[in-house]
Amino acid sequence: MSLVSVPAVLLMAAAVTVLTVATALPTLRRRERPSALTPGRSLRRIVAEVMVVVLAAGALVLLRRRGLVTGGPEAETSFDPLLAAGPALAGFAAAIVMIRLYPWPVRLIAWAAARRRHAVPFLGAKRLMLQPPAARLQLLVIILAVAVSVLSSVLGYSIEEGRRLSTWHEVGADYRVTTPGGLPDFDAVAGPELIEAVALGVRIGSVAPRSSTMSVPERVAFLALAVDDFERVASGTPADPQLAESPVATQPLADIGTAANPIEVLASAEWAGAEPPVVGASFSMLIGARRTTFVVSSIRDDFPSMDTEEPFVVASLASLNAAGSGLRPTDAFLRGAAGADSIIEDSLVIGSNLISRRQLFAAADDDPFSAGLRRAFTGAAALAIGFALLAAFSGPAMAAANRRAFLGYLRTMGLSRRQALALAAIEYLVPVMLATAAGMVLGIGSAVVFQPGIRIESFSGGALPAAVLVDPGSILTLGATLVGGAVLAAGVYGLVGRRAELGGILRVGDE
Repeated sequence: MSLVSVPAVLLMAAAVTVLTVATALPTLRRRERPSALTPGRSLRRIVAEVMVVVLAAGALVLLRRRGLVTGGPEAETSFDPLLAAGPALAGFAAAIVMIRLYPWPVRLIAWAAARRRHAVPFLGAKRLMLQPPAARLQLLVIILAVAVSVLSSVLGYSIEEGRRLSTWHEVGADYRVTTPGGLPDFDAVAGPELIEAVALGVRIGSVAPRSSTMSVPERVAFLALAVDDFERVASGTPADPQLAESPVATQPLADIGTAANPIEVLASAEWAGAEPPVVGASFSMLIGARRTTFVVSSIRDDFPSMDTEEPFVVASLASLNAAGSGLRPTDAFLRGAAGADSIIEDSLVIGSNLISRRQLFAAADDDPFSAGLRRAFTGAAALAIGFALLAAFSGPAMAAANRRAFLGYLRTMGLSRRQALALAAIEYLVPVMLATAAGMVLGIGSAVVFQPGIRIESFSGGALPAAVLVDPGSILTLGATLVGGAVLAAGVYGLVGRRAELGGILRVGDE
């Protein structure tokens, strides 16, 4: 993403604010009369709305294909205003479509309320169908504000989770020790309170495979693991490769490593300079002092602690030892509590290296760019939900005079103050809840649509492809905040309507 997009986004936000205020001014300057929620549509308005939808669709197609910034890493970067305006255009287009569809659930509510014997639900539903045009402005603001807030929350959570999963992939456990010499007895060094489980492994950075039946790369990275121990280390974590029931862990060890009983291995999906591996293909490699035969039992896109950009092979350490490799462990994967890194490091020989997953995550989280990005998403979500709350309060205020007269007529026919409060709750809560639900769908859908153009993995800083992830807790909290604000607004305006003097209400509009 280019820094050029920052002033463009600010300019776009200012333009949206000016347009919203300009649209609201005529409504604020005059007293609204009851009107249908779906007035006659002029041809000019229909053409404008269709144009917005078409431009939004075109911008989204380009955004998914090209991203916000055009040009390769070595080419001169250029900024496309249409692509930058894509999210805003998509939001307006979706809001237009949702507002057009808004009368249908309202009519369904009115139909369901008409079948009940109580008059208040029916009157509330009819009031929704007779709201002034200001109600559409309120819905537009709420839908867009909730969508921006949800989009910010989803992107922030996706980047954070992508960063967390990347650290699990890079380390493979809470701690990983690599050494050219011997490994200590970690149980004796730290004890079971700090180190819960240990899995040993043999890592060879470059091995030349040989095969007469298949195309193999010139070099592959090789890792042999104590499979059962690694399952205890990685169980329940994102690094768990689910190897316990695979042929890698369960094959017989008699006469293993020969053409009659080759060692079962996992292979990477892409082999550089060679055709992709296939299950059942066999090859041999010189491991230690012995040439050993292997067979591909499954194919993986990635494996914990292995570089995704180079071909790799993963085997069982027990099978490798049974084949007589005679190699000493070079890696140790440890499951342990926070704070065990200093004790582990003190026990290592010179030349050993300790990698802590928690420290990697903390370093990535403390990076200025990551911290600024997190604050930006949090601020955008908070600002957007603030606009939505303001719209939830101001919308009823625009139609307050009309509503006072309506309540006055109903009170002359016996409407109680309790029923007036229930009527206010229906009138204020239903539009806010529908707009909130529409905004949530728009926000999550926008994140899914924009993902190829945003490239979340470039912000998470990991080699693994990042996906759009939704945090249900934050989304529900956001929705509860907005609905709670609408409940408060309904209570305030309902109490005001209950305490209003009946004679003054009936004289509204006669002065």
